[in-house]
Amino acid sequence: MCIRLTVFVSTLLAVRAFAQVSPISITLEGATPTQAVFSYDAPDAASCTITVAEKATSAVPVHDVDPALFPGADQDLARPSTVVSGTWRSVTIGARTSEQAKDQKLYSRALQAATAHTFSVTCTRSAG
Repeated sequence: MCIRLTVFVSTLLAVRAFAQVSPISITLEGATPTQAVFSYDAPDAASCTITVAEKATSAVPVHDVDPALFPGADQDLARPSTVVSGTWRSVTIGARTSEQAKDQKLYSRALQAATAHTFSVTCTRSAG
């Protein structure tokens, strides 16, 4: 079973959620111009994939969750800032830092200020 949520965050921080298969409640816990914190209940203890992109270029992930730059950055349970309690997760997107990526270049992990972003979570139920 695959569950996909999409949340649009604009400069006004309006939130909309859409789900396939069964609904999952997703909450925008807070945001700054360069960070956003979302929470949700995953269907089970398996990792979920996080996708965040600038709304204008939705096919290109932001640096903070780009697995080509930072392997595992798109997996909620692999992110050091993720808070977990059972299946409930709180994920912070947009770190206020720069880091050296897999390509040895330095990238800001902050979200682009004053820019609309699309946030999606895809959870696949683990076997068992």
